Amino acid sequence: MMTGGRLLHHAMRILPNENATVVFVGYQAAGTTGRRVQDGEQEVRIMKNWIPVRCHVEKVEGFSAHADWKAVIRWLEGLQSTPKKVFTTHGEPDAAAAMAQHIRDRFGWNVEVPQYEESVEL
Repeated sequence: MMTGGRLLHHAMRILPNENATVVFVGYQAAGTTGRRVQDGEQEVRIMKNWIPVRCHVEKVEGFSAHADWKAVIRWLEGLQSTPKKVFTTHGEPDAAAAMAQHIRDRFGWNVEVPQYEESVEL
């Protein structure tokens, strides 16, 4: 997601190079430098420097280690008892809401999509 480590040094060197290509093979969360590059921003801030994005940007699908919603449903089918409540917290808000609806539709369970920084007493 281009948010830390050695990658930032590489990004500062590669992003301005119009002959270079950056290939994203994983999910880029909203608000991250990687997402901004992937979405086509012309300039991004890295380590207090504004870096122009002149390289080619590509995205390859299918390398994520995260399960899709059908795989999650299959995993939930293996639970021995019905949970009192299910929380979907991973992914963008629309994706979390869609996952919650899939669980409701399939099992009729109580599912919540918590808001950012919301706390829940269990």
